[in-house]
Amino acid sequence: MKKFYIVDGNAYIHRAYHALPPLSTSSRVQINAVFGFVKLLLKIKENFKPGYFAVCFDYPSKNFRHNLFKEYKAHRKPIDEALINQMPIAREAVEALNIKKVEIENYEADDLIASIVKKNRENKIETVIVTGDKDIMQLVFGEEVLVWNDSKEIMFGNSEVEEKFGVSPNQIIDLFSLMGDASDNVPGVKGIGEKTAVKLIKEYGNLENILSNAESIAGKTGKLIAEGRESALLSRKLIELKNDVPIGYGLESFENKSLDIEKAAAFFKKYEFKSLFEKYCGKASDNGSGKTKDGKEKEKENSAEISDKADFKSNREKAVFDIPENLEASFNYEIINSTDKLKTLVSEIEACGIFSIKTILNSPNYIKPHIVGASVSIDGKSYYIPVSHNILTAQQIDFEQFKEIFSPVLASKKIKKISSSLKFERNIYKILGIDIEGLFFDVSIASYCLNTFKSHDITSLSKEYLNFETGDDSFLGRGAKKISFADSQIEQTAVYAARIAFASFALYKIFKDGIDKLPLIPPDLFIDFHSGGVLGAKEGYNLFSDIEMPIL
Repeated sequence: MKKFYIVDGNAYIHRAYHALPPLSTSSRVQINAVFGFVKLLLKIKENFKPGYFAVCFDYPSKNFRHNLFKEYKAHRKPIDEALINQMPIAREAVEALNIKKVEIENYEADDLIASIVKKNRENKIETVIVTGDKDIMQLVFGEEVLVWNDSKEIMFGNSEVEEKFGVSPNQIIDLFSLMGDASDNVPGVKGIGEKTAVKLIKEYGNLENILSNAESIAGKTGKLIAEGRESALLSRKLIELKNDVPIGYGLESFENKSLDIEKAAAFFKKYEFKSLFEKYCGKASDNGSGKTKDGKEKEKENSAEISDKADFKSNREKAVFDIPENLEASFNYEIINSTDKLKTLVSEIEACGIFSIKTILNSPNYIKPHIVGASVSIDGKSYYIPVSHNILTAQQIDFEQFKEIFSPVLASKKIKKISSSLKFERNIYKILGIDIEGLFFDVSIASYCLNTFKSHDITSLSKEYLNFETGDDSFLGRGAKKISFADSQIEQTAVYAARIAFASFALYKIFKDGIDKLPLIPPDLFIDFHSGGVLGAKEGYNLFSDIEMPIL
């Protein structure tokens, strides 16, 4: 069945602008937001091949909500001029990619989306809304209307909405009418937070019932509801999406068309999107159908520019070292619980010259860190060093011994360190008076540089690129019964930490090649944070190694 994909244009232009470095054309036209936006649209065309496709934009002026409430979105900072200047280019991009653009005076993109969704449901057409905006969750309906948050790689249906917000999609309006929405300056009911709002909705079902039963709601909450009645009703009007906007539906006008090579090529050339031109226009490729003009299936090509690689799973062969196809089967670890074993491990690290690390603290607060243990991974094997588990009978490495034996490795500039959070590791050891140098490769930062619109946590990266589960800390328990790492069993924590260190090293192997091939950024676009001057000593700068890592 053909699906209808709708993109919230403003939401993604904003996201791309703040996520990508300020790239400009040779004539100084900043186009970073447009570049990220175009790549998202092409990604949808390629990966999902929608039957129907539309991009909705806010009309660039005040809308009917401002007439209802003058303070609507009034607290927001003025939009950067560099972003404002890219909005017309974004609209130009949509037309250049042969996608239907929808924009109507007096309405926001969300209202246009709601109106299209209503028509789609009447015509029994499944819809996927592409946005990170929580307000749009009110439109989710079974399998008919889903919301895809591409940066988090989550497809929201009924259950996902309820899991995240605590209420069903048709209660989202009631939730925000009570608790308000700070991002849009929607007032809600003063004094009512998310937990209380969810509790009230679960008990009374909807806003109308809550307001009509205000007098019977016990304590301060009932009084707040009674006093905030008008504010709640106003908030509902601001939050509820209009689904009767005259959009000129005509389903055939939304059909997902193949790229018009000439139109796309002209746009890519105009804004100097060289890599996109080469990928989509260089060989007269037809992105909409996946075929060339002669009807033959086009071969998948890997662009030399890493920014065009949406899926690194197909690039495992690019890894610096060989990675086993089945990482789960090859995962192994050893617990280092004597000074002799630790000294041997240090020798192995020194011989290898590179390792990944995951340090375990007693609590997430590293202002006063207390190291429970540390895992390192080298050459396909992980090790866990227990330091201060609260198990008196277990053999462990005393912290002072750990510090004496392991500190030289941490302090060595010649030995390269890898982690899923090097900043976290650096802060821990610095506070404990242990020098740590050779901060070489942060896999989360590398992921961000290679593909901004993804989740960059170690769990997500490991699952996506390695098909390897790092696991979580559920073995500590949940809620009031949750124990600290110090009170956990050494074996359980060892597996948890070792898997993270193991995955970090493997991800480094995959990302390293792509990082080396990142397109250079002109030196005049960045400030040297160390000297305060404009970067200019090189022809160009690698975003990861020259910009992100030095200011870690």
